[in-house]
Amino acid sequence: MDRKLFWLNIIIALFDTIVCAAVVVMFGYAAFHFSKWWITLFALLPLLLFENHTMIIDADIHQATVDNYKPQKGSDDDNAEN
Repeated sequence: MDRKLFWLNIIIALFDTIVCAAVVVMFGYAAFHFSKWWITLFALLPLLLFENHTMIIDADIHQATVDNYKPQKGSDDDNAEN
């Protein structure tokens, strides 16, 4: 992994962590402020979604480049010649 992808992955991971923590804190504050502790159950949603992030690696970029040069199925350009 080159330096740019490394730092991009670090930034994405930090941003995801900050957003997830902010949402959990918001639900905790709402539960405390309104005295409705069942609201904290909604904090499980951002924690579950937090685990869905994947890293960007060189193989993904290479595969996207290869896929970009493959002929597209059902393209209108093929029908324009007829």
